Amino acid sequence: MKKLFAVILVAATLAGCTAANVLNIDNAPIGVNGQSQDVGAVIETALRERGWQVAARRPGAVDAFIAVRQHRADVTISYTRTSYSIAYRSSEGLDYRNGKIHRNYNRWVANLNSDIQRALGSLPPA
Repeated sequence: MKKLFAVILVAATLAGCTAANVLNIDNAPIGVNGQSQDVGAVIETALRERGWQVAARRPGAVDAFIAVRQHRADVTISYTRTSYSIAYRSSEGLDYRNGKIHRNYNRWVANLNSDIQRALGSLPPA
């Protein structure tokens, strides 16, 4: 019985090691003064190239999700001509609890953010 308890304790500890604070990108500056529709197009291209799918779009915002195996993450990307934000909306299979989530979510968002920054850097000045 002691061994079973020890195995469960170790498994629970290891499972907790994969959790991290949810990464949200708040008001990341856009280095060029592009038009907001250009910014939206760049964001949607970055989403597609990174494997995310657009679920809904409206002026100044895009809802998107990524599905990997049994995991799914949903975000809202809001944007203006001068900044954008990536905000967590919901997830499945990523153990979201009390502002913590599986570290893969943060990696997906960080990679998406890098792609958006790189693509926005190629926009011509307005």
